[in-house]
Amino acid sequence: MSHFRHISLCNITYKIASKVLANRLKPLLPTIIFKSQSAFIPGRLITDNVLVAYEINHYLAHKYGGKAGYTALKLDLSKAYDRVEWIFLERVMLRLEVLSHLISRAEESGDIWGVAVSCRGPRVSHLLFADDTLIFCQASLAAFQCVERLLDQFEKASGLIVNLEKLSVVFSHNTSIDLREMLAWVLGVQVVNRHEKYLGLSAAIGRSKKSLMANFLWHNKGVKKIHWLAWDKVCVRREEGGLGLRKLYAFNRAMLAKQLWRMIDNPNSLISRIWKQRYYPSTNWQSVTVSVGCSFTWRSVLASRDVISTGMRWKIGSGQNVKIWSDRWIPRPLTFQVITTPNKWFGACSEMKM
Repeated sequence: MSHFRHISLCNITYKIASKVLANRLKPLLPTIIFKSQSAFIPGRLITDNVLVAYEINHYLAHKYGGKAGYTALKLDLSKAYDRVEWIFLERVMLRLEVLSHLISRAEESGDIWGVAVSCRGPRVSHLLFADDTLIFCQASLAAFQCVERLLDQFEKASGLIVNLEKLSVVFSHNTSIDLREMLAWVLGVQVVNRHEKYLGLSAAIGRSKKSLMANFLWHNKGVKKIHWLAWDKVCVRREEGGLGLRKLYAFNRAMLAKQLWRMIDNPNSLISRIWKQRYYPSTNWQSVTVSVGCSFTWRSVLASRDVISTGMRWKIGSGQNVKIWSDRWIPRPLTFQVITTPNKWFGACSEMKM
């Protein structure tokens, strides 16, 4: 059924051709699409950019020390294809990723540099998601003049214009008030404490989603009414008398555990490297503790660690990573661990790996 075709065969030729082109381009996409665009490629997820944006925003909001300040510039792009000729647009589309190339060249020349949330962490200069763009750079006059020049070149090359009314900038706390006002004047942007939305998602943590859903179920046109049934009973299966709605807490833990597993399974992704270098550079995700200054996203993901640990089992491969005494690697459903405790006879095996 995956190759089903309509009887009329209208436009089927075009669909087949587009599918063939997509399959041929798939192996080349990782080399064509920048890492700042976390979509359209297997192994990348759009929400990764959201998590990266949250993490950098948390870093900027808690950066009080140091001489160099940093900034996050949020762009809103709108179409203006009537400003350029179609032949020019066609040539630009053949080279795509215009803004990413411009920013990367500026980084290579040292005109701007991105934000690194830790000493050895990767620097992030920009994130792209549809028409929302975040640019991270140092809070200096030279950097802002460079960004202004890049945006002007991008507008002329792409047929897109920057919506100045929605342009906003966030500065780290160690940036002086005078410098903030001067830099905001250079680009003609408004200074905000935080961006209201990151890549289409709200940046603020609002009311309890459980209360919101309960109110939606029992209220009528904004008029409050009595909740005739507890929410926990509403989530009971239909066969048992409930409505079969999902429990948000359990669903949220499952999604957080999925994100943690993606980090384990894909340690080279941008968000995985940021979390690794910032929160557990010399240890692993199983033994790391929640620190006082960690972000809400990392604390939430780490809260699902027991879900992964309970169901995870080691499959012996090269034998270089499994710890004999502490890891679950024995294929029997009791503890999946070695029952014998280390003693003087096995003391030399305490650091052995299998």
